[in-house]
Amino acid sequence: MDPSKILEEFPRWLERLSARHQGNIIIIIDSIDQIQQAERHMKWLIDPLPVNVRVVVSVNVETCPEAWRLWPTLHLDPLSPREVKNVVSAECQAADLRLTRDQEKKLERHCRSASTCNALYVTLLARMITRSGWSLEKSLEQCLQCQDTLSLYRLALKMILKFLNTDRERHIMKEMLCLVFSSHNGVSESEALDLFPELEWPALSSLLYHLNRVCIVTLRCGLIRFEHMQACEAVRLEFLGGGSGCASYRDKLIHYFNQQLRSLEIRETALDPDHPSVARSLHQLAGVYVQWKKYGNAEQLYKQALEISENAYGAEHVTVAQELESLAMLYQKQNNAAKVFLTRSLEMRQCVLGPDHPDCAQSLNNLAALHTERREYETAEDMYERALEIRRKALSPDHPSLAYTLKHLAMLYKRRVRHK
Repeated sequence: MDPSKILEEFPRWLERLSARHQGNIIIIIDSIDQIQQAERHMKWLIDPLPVNVRVVVSVNVETCPEAWRLWPTLHLDPLSPREVKNVVSAECQAADLRLTRDQEKKLERHCRSASTCNALYVTLLARMITRSGWSLEKSLEQCLQCQDTLSLYRLALKMILKFLNTDRERHIMKEMLCLVFSSHNGVSESEALDLFPELEWPALSSLLYHLNRVCIVTLRCGLIRFEHMQACEAVRLEFLGGGSGCASYRDKLIHYFNQQLRSLEIRETALDPDHPSVARSLHQLAGVYVQWKKYGNAEQLYKQALEISENAYGAEHVTVAQELESLAMLYQKQNNAAKVFLTRSLEMRQCVLGPDHPDCAQSLNNLAALHTERREYETAEDMYERALEIRRKALSPDHPSLAYTLKHLAMLYKRRVRHK
């Protein structure tokens, strides 16, 4: 069907489906306010729906278009005081903290307005009062001065800057978040390491861990992006002068990507086309295409890099394993043959590096995530536990990678309970 006709045909398709279907039909749309041109594309919600159709949507009260508030089919239900208390109590329990009765009352009085009782605001507030590094009383006092999610995010940025150890770390955090803001679709870990030569992997991992704890960034398939649009807006206001400084960061990204293209051209001209340096440039360029969601181009370049690496190093080498891992993650995005490549990558790393190397734990993590998505929970649990065992032996108890595996194992247990 012509994509331009889908909007027009969808209500009629829904009517035909409801006529054929005996039970109820429930359509769930998450973050409906983040759909581009949502007021036009979601107009079908205004029309009377078939009697057996219900639509459940989630929407941020701060970004919900005013026109939607008049729709009879859309209800904006804020969190109840009990739900607010449950969200905060869960975070406090995880951090082994407990609010006093007086603190609970302060929180209940504060989270009554439309801008302070939505799920994102309450979740962020709970994270900040339990993970700020301040005392619980001081954290709560600071957070309760923020009357909306945006101001709370701005406080989170200041909080993290305050608790970083050096001016260099603070500078890198600001620069990296400004680059993520100025990019089209986020910045990859490898690009961050290239753009900041003085930044080493453990320092980047620690910084991302702290930013993720307070819902500022998310890291998926190696791509650093803002977790919520309010976090993005907070960075614009705090670090970019309201957006006036964005151009210089865009120029920096354009210069970097142009260098990657020139580097590939020079290496292909100056070196043998099968030289390992050409494979490295192909790998980096493929990462750019992944960022731009041009997956076909990325797949072709990753395969070229894989072929060159196999010819240069042999079938069992850590560089070959890296290319297999990249292809697997690309296929996972497209829901293709990720398992085959992830398994090969794991086997190769175990053979070359040894079964207890942290890189093997990373491969196990990726495979476990794939099995979790397929609801193969027992297999996923086994792989997460093996990854956890490796990381406990190889890394310090407070290493972010250890926390990463524990977090995903906990999420797996939660999903298993939900689907029983």
